[in-house]
Amino acid sequence: MSPTIRRALLTLHQWVGLAAGLFLIVISISGSALVFENEIDRALNPATSFVTPGSRALPIEALIARVLAAFPSDQVTGVRIADRPDQAYEFSLRSRRGATVNP
Repeated sequence: MSPTIRRALLTLHQWVGLAAGLFLIVISISGSALVFENEIDRALNPATSFVTPGSRALPIEALIARVLAAFPSDQVTGVRIADRPDQAYEFSLRSRRGATVNP
């Protein structure tokens, strides 16, 4: 292999490696944002995520009824139960909206 072709291949390898590295960094950062979405949301919106805990949590059926009363033409499709008593429950709705409720 001639030195000119070797140098061209090494230069090509360098630039392809740098481009691939940049691509992997972007994928890693966006993936981390997706994994820690709930924690980031709680940090950015503490007023909607944290509540004053009561003596006991209401049954999930009562909380779903409250969400449906606030959004009568919608359906609850998912529930994220809080990890701690001072966090609100998060409800996913069919309209792709979310609702937070103090349990």
